[in-house]
This record gives sequence, C-alpha cells and structure tokens, in this order.
Amino acid sequence: MTRHSFCLALAVTLTAPVAARADASCAPVVAAFEKLGSAPAYRQLTRAFGRKPMTSLAIGQKFYVQNDGEWQALELKPGERQSMMKSAVGAGMKDCVEKTDETYEGEKVKVYSYAPPKELEDQGAGEQTIWVGAADGLPRRIFSERSEIQLSYGEITAPPVRR
Repeated sequence: MTRHSFCLALAVTLTAPVAARADASCAPVVAAFEKLGSAPAYRQLTRAFGRKPMTSLAIGQKFYVQNDGEWQALELKPGERQSMMKSAVGAGMKDCVEKTDETYEGEKVKVYSYAPPKELEDQGAGEQTIWVGAADGLPRRIFSERSEIQLSYGEITAPPVRR
C-alpha cells in the first residue's frame, strides 16, 4: 500500500478539503476532531456503505491499515497526524447543532449534527452526525447517509505488519 493509500485511509475521518473556516457554531465539533489528532491511540472501523468495512489504527505517529487481512504501517513525521487533522477537519463545516445527549456503548456522549462544506454538498454529501465523549471530548461515532465510522480508545496495540 502506498503512502497515498494510507493518507486516503486516514482521510476517511476528515470531512472537508482545506477551504473556508468552520462557522462558530461548529467549535465543539472541530475541537473533537482536533483532539482525535492528538489522541495517543485509537481504532477506527469505517463502513462506507456498499464497500467492505475497513479497520485502521493510529498509535502515536504510526498509522496502520488492514488490507485484505494483512496489516500495513506508515510512519508519520512528528506532529504530522495532528497537523493533517487540524488543516482538514472543520474546513467549511457549518450549521452545527447540539442534539440531545445520549449513551453510546455505555458512555455518556454529546451529539451534534452538521452540514458539510459546499464542496462536498455539491458532490451529494448530506448532513453528518457525530457522537463525542462527554468526559474526554473524543469522537466515538460519525454517521452520514454514505458511511459510518466507529472510534475506540484505550489499549490499542500495534498489529504484526507485512514487510
């Protein structure tokens, strides 16, 4: 898998290309994505409807993607994961609305909906919803009519990778 493919896999959680800044109503959502960029480790399960689910891990500055049952790794430069998240997520995000708090997988979460930037709306993207841990501010789930992403944290260990 090339560096480009890894970056595409990492970008699944990113909702917008670099463009206009997010509107002020989206500050809590942008903060959650930025916090994700600094999380020591997380597991991400992405279901793009109509495609096979994809599992990826971020541990420190290493990003792992499972492809056809084999894990591949990409070493990012120091701070690159945080920089990618900050520069891409939230760009042009708008109309964020705080919904009713819920419990997701036994944890209290804050729920927000938001509209993607115009560039993605023009491509058919619709409203998205994010569930954010009330205690730690980290995203737990992101849902749209096209995909669902589930994120988990805690004891995440590096898988054996193909050489």
